[in-house]
Amino acid sequence: MSVAVSDAWARQGRFSCRFSSSGAASGAINLQKSISAVDEVFLRFYVRISTLTPAVSGDVYLAQLRSATGSCAQLILVQQNNNTHLQLHYYSGQNLYKTSTNPLLLNTVYCVELHFKRGASNAELEVYLDGAKMPELSVSGANINAACTTILL
Repeated sequence: MSVAVSDAWARQGRFSCRFSSSGAASGAINLQKSISAVDEVFLRFYVRISTLTPAVSGDVYLAQLRSATGSCAQLILVQQNNNTHLQLHYYSGQNLYKTSTNPLLLNTVYCVELHFKRGASNAELEVYLDGAKMPELSVSGANINAACTTILL
């Protein structure tokens, strides 16, 4: 698999890059940024899906927020009934997940945003697609009391 990384993006934040990939992946490929422990994270990225995600060989991880002890939240592409859906995984005393109602369209660019706010009984996870909140992928009142220390794309 080949990956190209560039900072030539029209709009950039503090940590930004643009990358594209082609070919078959022989292992996990991601961009990782360690940050000082924070209680709240806003993450925005753009994605275009050119083929269906593989149904047998596993899920495609788009973004992951990690704490020093494990994962806070993950956004994953999954295939269901020959359609690609977004799925939110999070840990609140047990591993939980929520799947988007509507499938993502192939060859369409999407703006995906994830808002995470930690809390012992009032954690929030919000997912936005093209600026619209996805209620079926949003969580409030969860027990996710770990500060985010790493962002993986």
